[in-house]
Amino acid sequence: MVTKITTAGLRKFAYCPRWYKIQYKCGFNPSSPLKSKYPIGDALRGCLVSGSDADFRSRIGGLTSGEVIVEEKATFAEMIARGELLLKSALSWKDNIGEILWHEQLSKYCLNDIEILGYPDILAKKNNIITLYSIRVSYTSYTDKDRDADIIKMVIFKSGLEKILNVKINRLCAVSMIIRNRKNRISPNTKNVITEIQETPIVLERNLENTAIQSLSDMVAIINAGLFPTTGMQNGTCSWCPFGKQLQGQKFCDFPDEILKEFSETSLQRCNIDKWRDEF
Repeated sequence: MVTKITTAGLRKFAYCPRWYKIQYKCGFNPSSPLKSKYPIGDALRGCLVSGSDADFRSRIGGLTSGEVIVEEKATFAEMIARGELLLKSALSWKDNIGEILWHEQLSKYCLNDIEILGYPDILAKKNNIITLYSIRVSYTSYTDKDRDADIIKMVIFKSGLEKILNVKINRLCAVSMIIRNRKNRISPNTKNVITEIQETPIVLERNLENTAIQSLSDMVAIINAGLFPTTGMQNGTCSWCPFGKQLQGQKFCDFPDEILKEFSETSLQRCNIDKWRDEF
């Protein structure tokens, strides 16, 4: 039997298996207020594919229609303006990474009876070196936790694209497109610029590919066995997981699966999480 899984699902599983189960197995996926980096990041990615910044604001408008935006130190209008600055830098960065071989196209790759579906960000060739880039739009710099969540996805994409395109990928690189959300663009208390692009090479350590593939197999085995431990308390995921919210003094992830499945079939499925408190 072939098991299908997406790289987005793998990333959620890496953060917390219980999060994966609630969304992908129980089908419980209420909306929650959006941080500005998400619609800005999605619009930026779309503009990177098109190679133009002309429709950046209209893309954001489409992505935020009917959504609630989290109040942050900077206003949403200011964050969009900062997003435009970041996009100009991103387009310039893309122009300098060489020949684009793959850019956010759907890839399907079968490995050990596991079909992996995903959208590799950018594969580029420059000076006969082929680099696979993983792009994130964030408020902060890349961390070890980000690397741990990315590594399996990137190694899987590497293996898949090498097979699909018949090429040898020489380098993996995480690209952080940073848009800081502090109130003032220039702050006397920090030297960090308001937008920035940082590259973090992912070192291809010995046996890393085999280790990542084994980790993938282990994850799928756990999923198929129906084992979904809550690890967010240990790795800090609960602090920003949408299911870490409290409902009648209980976290969503602590409710029985039967209750979550009932929730997912109601009209509240795509409502703001705060509305669940009012309706429950």
